[in-house]
Amino acid sequence: METKDMNQLMVVMEKLCLVFGQPDTEVTRIELRPGVIRFVKKNGWLEFTGIDGSGMKSGENKEEV
Repeated sequence: METKDMNQLMVVMEKLCLVFGQPDTEVTRIELRPGVIRFVKKNGWLEFTGIDGSGMKSGENKEEV
């Protein structure tokens, strides 16, 4: 992957964190599935579901990040 592409992905990640109110310094990974966005952090994860993000779940990580 080229540096330009990687920089564009980082901008997208930062904007997603901003829109969903997550500190981009704590998010280690963002997972996208149809209708679901999950922010994975060192201490757990936060998941938004639905078109407007109205459904929200959180939990602990089961894997080492």
